[in-house]
Amino acid sequence: MNSMIVEGIGYVGSALVVVSMLMTSVKKLRIINSIGSAIFAFYALLIHSYPTAIMNIFLLIINIHNIIRLKQNEKNYNVIECYKDESIVQLYLGANLEDIRRFFPDFELGGGHLKTYLICTGSQPVGIMTGDEQSEERYDIELDYTTPMYRDLSVGNFLFEHLDKNKGYKVMSFSRASNDHEKYLLHMNFHKTEEGYIRERVSP
Repeated sequence: MNSMIVEGIGYVGSALVVVSMLMTSVKKLRIINSIGSAIFAFYALLIHSYPTAIMNIFLLIINIHNIIRLKQNEKNYNVIECYKDESIVQLYLGANLEDIRRFFPDFELGGGHLKTYLICTGSQPVGIMTGDEQSEERYDIELDYTTPMYRDLSVGNFLFEHLDKNKGYKVMSFSRASNDHEKYLLHMNFHKTEEGYIRERVSP
């Protein structure tokens, strides 16, 4: 094989491994790192660097194992219904306040007795939704936040499915969003209006 092509394969593998370290989502990190490790292992075999090839093959196996574990954990989310002023909620919000304000600059820890859904995997909180429950049919969202390690839409998909099945809100609203959060809202079946973002539940 042409030496320039071989070197190119090595550079691509190296670049993907480096890029994977920039991912905030553990799942994305593992997937991109797996691809990079596989390519770099192939490159190492081409240049007969067998220790490097073996190391990257083991990294690939470890990544695949952890991806499978992440997929299993996605099925183990649970929801705690509580209120924003409860201690466990304030503790989680306070611990993540700096990251929350990257996406929601005006967010404040106070704000009263707002209906809150705390999403956990096992006993670890990984996401939260707070808002004003106007009635049994309407919920106005103040905050919808997920811990960076779990920011792969699985928490949101789980929560909205839970709400559709167990709460029956006909209308959910969100006043404004950054570009990144707008993409998330559109994925969760919100549509943009002059007043903000609206999600209407279609009755079966």
